[in-house]
Amino acid sequence: PVRIPPALDAFQSYFAEVATERGYAGESLRDCLLLALEEMGELAHAIRKQEKMVRDHADRSHEVEHEIADVVLYLVHLANIAGIDLKQALIDKEVMNRERFLGKNR
Repeated sequence: PVRIPPALDAFQSYFAEVATERGYAGESLRDCLLLALEEMGELAHAIRKQEKMVRDHADRSHEVEHEIADVVLYLVHLANIAGIDLKQALIDKEVMNRERFLGKNR
């Protein structure tokens, strides 16, 4: 069986409360997705800086761990907006992935 730690439920509930407190619980799926994609871009920029890619000339400083945290928070918020039980969705998807992986390796 797939076991996801119960802390994920608590985290998703916590972030639903935070979204309400901060005034963005009523965001649309579209708006939240666009904000999440923006955070993904910031994460990409932070990794480029960390890897010292030649094309990176911006002087903004980003820390990869903070950008990853932002992306995770937006994805949890997106799940909340969509009414998705993230823990159950992860369990269901992992069952599918296991079946697909085991089916290819038999």
